[in-house]
Amino acid sequence: MKALATVGVTLACLSALAMASRQDASAGALDSMVAAERAFAAATKEIGVRNGFLTFFADDAVALEGAADGTARVVPARARIATGPASTLPIANVLSWSPYIGQASADGAFGWLTGPYENRNSSTGAVGHGIYFSVWRRQRDGTWKVWMDQGITTPQAWAGPTDFRGGDRPARAAVEVLSDVESQVATDAAVWASRLAPSVRLHRNGIPPVLGRDAVSAWRAAGWQSVRYATARTETSAARDMAVELGGYAATTASGPEYGIFARVWHAASDGRWVIVFETSRQG
Repeated sequence: MKALATVGVTLACLSALAMASRQDASAGALDSMVAAERAFAAATKEIGVRNGFLTFFADDAVALEGAADGTARVVPARARIATGPASTLPIANVLSWSPYIGQASADGAFGWLTGPYENRNSSTGAVGHGIYFSVWRRQRDGTWKVWMDQGITTPQAWAGPTDFRGGDRPARAAVEVLSDVESQVATDAAVWASRLAPSVRLHRNGIPPVLGRDAVSAWRAAGWQSVRYATARTETSAARDMAVELGGYAATTASGPEYGIFARVWHAASDGRWVIVFETSRQG
């Protein structure tokens, strides 16, 4: 009996060590990803939006294009960026931003960040505000590059704290098949609501962030009478603890149909279920 008890204690210790190792790897990856985001922002201030984005976007970076039927397609992002106006010195249109919250996967190769941005034109004096969302992937050489970027505009400048704080970490590898969960969430509001994490964040164009499960559920109930999500692509971490879903949506509102694009971050909860920790959507 004592031998069995010793084996049990040893296994428990090994499990605890493995969990600690996962957390350490995730924390280190998050720190380096945040540093890459800050370097991206600093460089863009100096060399302009087009050159900054081309420098920090991965070769396989993607963007979303929505359609009038509520679907979306994934297209190469760098080709779109390259068609933008060339940067000239001094930089007149200064885009600045800072990461506020996000998380990295346990394998240390995948993660997401979001935070406030400001777009200021020194020639016209125009100032725009919003909140960006970016998905990062570690490259073969160990550097971080942006895989996808999508932002929203807000009516006022960011009013919350700006010091970075890590979001809730994925607890473990998921035991569910994410595509099965996505198909259930696609048309069932109750299932979607049941998958919201307590600290979920919702970003919508033109309004401040909606924070927390109850507030996010209330926003959807008030704004959309029905909605259908159409997944265009899902990327899952090698550790199976984090995933990003991209696609289009078709909603019914009090004023008529609404079509747009969305991005959703899934984390694995402590029970192995996939839960939604972040969602952003916008019309068009």
